[in-house]
Amino acid sequence: MDRLIVQTSFGPLHVVGRLYADRKRPALLAVGGAFPPDDFLHDLVDKHSGANVIVGTLPGMRSPAFEFPRPGHYSTAYDELIGALLPTQPVVAYGVSTGCLVTLGLKAPNVVRQIVQEPFLNTSDLWPFIADSQKRLALNPDNKLLAEFFDKVFGIALERADNVDYEHLARALSVPTDLVVAQLPLLPVRDLPLWPSLTSARDREVLCANPLVRLHEGPAGTGHNLAGAPAGEQFVHRVRVEALREAEAGAGRSNR
Repeated sequence: MDRLIVQTSFGPLHVVGRLYADRKRPALLAVGGAFPPDDFLHDLVDKHSGANVIVGTLPGMRSPAFEFPRPGHYSTAYDELIGALLPTQPVVAYGVSTGCLVTLGLKAPNVVRQIVQEPFLNTSDLWPFIADSQKRLALNPDNKLLAEFFDKVFGIALERADNVDYEHLARALSVPTDLVVAQLPLLPVRDLPLWPSLTSARDREVLCANPLVRLHEGPAGTGHNLAGAPAGEQFVHRVRVEALREAEAGAGRSNR
């Protein structure tokens, strides 16, 4: 799929999608997580063909990295993208995994709903991701950008894993938010054929303490890659469709 490059004050954002000239349609802005597969979430463009859809990645994930990798910088860059491409449309921000740190930090006033799929607010318990990250660091000992990304975003280095606390993002939520999580709990550390949910019990508690958050737990046996199984993708798809419907209905009420 052809990519559009949006130049922001922090660096370029590489996105794909479909936009309509009709400014009344809702928009889905999706941001994927760390080290996604090729064309991750690109299928949303056709799955939500009646809406504006923009799919982006974290800078550095199959696109140029920002000089200073910080979730707050990523959020500001995507706010600038919204201002350029979706200035008046009601936007549903959809973050997946690390992408939630970006979407939860958006400040654009026309972001009217949030969907956070498998978010994390504390990093020290992310045992499958920590092990995978340290393996990547060991295989790329001279990659300073990679080392800074892991350190600044996750508190991870080759021989340590410090906690980075993002709980303030949950407390600052001011729009209706769908929290979508997998069924397999993160803890305890154990042998599993797939990664469990990366949203810990603590993180669920913090998110659900915000009255604007509604919890959706996936089908039995689902792990962090919720969309990897048909039942999980169908489950998440229903949440996205409902969020877009609510965003469109809200826009209609505000225009009366």
